[in-house]
Amino acid sequence: MENHHLKTGRTPGVFLPWDEERKRIPQITGDETIVREVWENTDRLAWTFVWHILVSF
Repeated sequence: MENHHLKTGRTPGVFLPWDEERKRIPQITGDETIVREVWENTDRLAWTFVWHILVSF
């Protein structure tokens, strides 16, 4: 029997990891640490929202 579970190599609770998204951004003018923190917080919020919708309904 085949294992149909997908293994993405991503950390649980992360939609788009910063490392992957950083490759798409051509240049950051400013503090990259702040941009990364905002990205990760927004990504975490999106994950929480989707999880909440799945569990609540």
